Amino acid sequence: MSVPIKLSGSERKFMVDRLKADRNNHQSEANLFDLQLRKWGSKKIPVGTERIEEYRKMLNHHEECVCNIDRLIAKLHAH
Repeated sequence: MSVPIKLSGSERKFMVDRLKADRNNHQSEANLFDLQLRKWGSKKIPVGTERIEEYRKMLNHHEECVCNIDRLIAKLHAH
């Protein structure tokens, strides 16, 4: 069983902003967020490129995840 990652306020804001970019269909903005997500890949959120895609899908399909980001990340790490 994996331990959920605790996000700082700025990281949580980042995830919320990433969600908003997708919701508003701002693709270039969303791409910038993805670059940042990749940078975090080796540190905060240890995921490979395919995991980032999976993570994006989760963000896209869970608009309520603004309140459930920790749970989503925990789910991601459980696989």
